[in-house]
Amino acid sequence: MNSRQYNSAISKLNELNNKYSDNARVYYYLGYSYLNRKDYNKALKNLQVALELKSNLRWVIGDTTLANFLAGNSTDSKDIFFKTAVKELEKIIDENRGKELADEIRYHLAVLFLIKKDYESSIKELQNVINEDPKSIFDAKAHMKIGDIYINFLDNPEKGIEEYRKVINEYGKNEISAEASLRIAIFLKKRALMYKERYESLKRFLENWKGIKEMAQDIKLAELQSFDDLNRAKEFRLKAESSLKNIIKDYPDNIFQKRAKNELLEIKKGFNEM
Repeated sequence: MNSRQYNSAISKLNELNNKYSDNARVYYYLGYSYLNRKDYNKALKNLQVALELKSNLRWVIGDTTLANFLAGNSTDSKDIFFKTAVKELEKIIDENRGKELADEIRYHLAVLFLIKKDYESSIKELQNVINEDPKSIFDAKAHMKIGDIYINFLDNPEKGIEEYRKVINEYGKNEISAEASLRIAIFLKKRALMYKERYESLKRFLENWKGIKEMAQDIKLAELQSFDDLNRAKEFRLKAESSLKNIIKDYPDNIFQKRAKNELLEIKKGFNEM
């Protein structure tokens, strides 16, 4: 509908509201109409009344804009606004089973859960994208997003890299495989730099406290740890450089080849003193 049609809908809905002031459905449709007219305050007010009158809606519209608005005004993934956003998206999914649009909307739902830091629910929806037909680009994107969650939020890099490798192994040499390869290389680079910084910090500690008898035990432990960190820094650096060089070789004339070259330069710059 255009703006004029939404104005007409609002007028008719307000008439119904005067007759049936406790009708949650009328308030819900009013909120939707105001949202499409970009009157966000009135949209929020009417949606809030609708959900206060009837928290467990059995009827929804099936609209991504409305879902995003509801999710954006929720406090977390457990509140009524977010739950209604989920219903809006699930309606679209149900109406498009077996189509790529269903994958796209479910992937979007997973991102909304991720924004609310509900990592378990986000991974669950991403797994549904992968497991359900049809097979589409969103399957690969779902593996990538699961990898991101495990590495960036759940401190489980092994599982994260496993998801990236699934993309590389299952989807051939294309842009998304190049991106997965680059993410692995960047993770390795970050680990290398982390161990390098820790080694340098311990090195400064040893220089400052060298020869102090009272610190002998701490110095001994620091020496062992610094030796281990130095070796780990070198190990991760070699792995990162190898991964980046493979990207440069395997994906010529690709945006990720250029990014791999830049990452390689950063590694050399970061380790120029070692």
